[in-house]
Amino acid sequence: MNTMLWRGAIGLMAWLAGCFAATAQPSAPELRHGPWGTLRVSSFWLRTPETVIASAPLPDASEWIFAGLSPADATALLTSVGLSLTELPHTVITPDDDAPTLAVQVPADLRRHLTARTREVIYPILARSAFNPAHVTPFQVPSDAQLERSQLAPALLSALRELSFTVRGQRLLVDADLLLPLATDADQRRLLLRLLHRYEALRVELLRETLDQADAANTYWNPHGEDPLTPWLERFATSPQLESTDIGNLLPPLPRRLLHSFPDAANSPADANCFWTSLNFFRRDPNDRLLPYQFEDDQSEATARAELAQNYTPATPPYAFGDVWALFVRDTPDARPRLIHLAVHLADDLVLTKNGAGKITPFMITRLSAVTGYYGWAQDLTVRVYRPRPGSPAMPAPAL
Repeated sequence: MNTMLWRGAIGLMAWLAGCFAATAQPSAPELRHGPWGTLRVSSFWLRTPETVIASAPLPDASEWIFAGLSPADATALLTSVGLSLTELPHTVITPDDDAPTLAVQVPADLRRHLTARTREVIYPILARSAFNPAHVTPFQVPSDAQLERSQLAPALLSALRELSFTVRGQRLLVDADLLLPLATDADQRRLLLRLLHRYEALRVELLRETLDQADAANTYWNPHGEDPLTPWLERFATSPQLESTDIGNLLPPLPRRLLHSFPDAANSPADANCFWTSLNFFRRDPNDRLLPYQFEDDQSEATARAELAQNYTPATPPYAFGDVWALFVRDTPDARPRLIHLAVHLADDLVLTKNGAGKITPFMITRLSAVTGYYGWAQDLTVRVYRPRPGSPAMPAPAL
């Protein structure tokens, strides 16, 4: 795709498209001052398009695979929360030729009546294995005030609260599949899916007062000198009444067109993930080998690791525009850290992220703490930062 066709007005259209999928009620704006200039930050909600969520099944959380635990340890864990294998269909498996462990099928009626304490003990352990995708990335439950405004039927609302649990200060939901039978009609199903598939994003604007430090800010947003015709300076110069410009206008062509949108045929591959989003940040021609499911086995993590090793170097503070935050976890104390997420540093604590592959989740700006909280709810993360090597394929050639 010719990225030049997406510059300027098209980038603005992409930003507006994201807004149409959003609901208002922004937070009170915050100001961020630094070498980037002055930013105004406010939050809003992005909702997955209804045409997407209508055909997307809620993840089935009925199978529990205790990867990393021996059958005896898994049995002891279940016993500690009052569950017995005599009431749970189970088998011993060796996932990926690893050590034997238990795979347990948990009937819907039993899951429905688990205590919050049981979920708080069992689900973080299940979330440490990619074999339990429903547990790895649970839904984040809105506040009570937001739930009350959701228009869900009382029985459905009560069930959602009973199925949720709290870990590390986050209110979470894994067993969302149990809620659909309680949605009494199409409208209730639609309201439930809209509630679950919404994401708090940040709208970020560069304020006109940044002109007071134009040289420093220009260096920050163009760290490699790839764009001598600086868009934000042009916008303020040609529009004397313009108070601010959206940060989307400062991004390279690819993230500019993706910002606050969801994958579709017009803007990105349908299976776009965080590796593709982050490691193509500056590229004019995206590397699609970073996408998942291009091979018989998903090789996107290995490809992302190779990209970081070849075209990036470890970075230390102060972090620069375009640095990449890498999140790693260890499945067992002796295991090699597994790369689970990448996000792009923009300024201060603001990052560009895509939390999950596919059409369900948006390309959005959020706080780094929100990303680490989302991916680190069940276990500790190792966080590293990488910077693109000038002259590498991760960087475009400087404009002439």
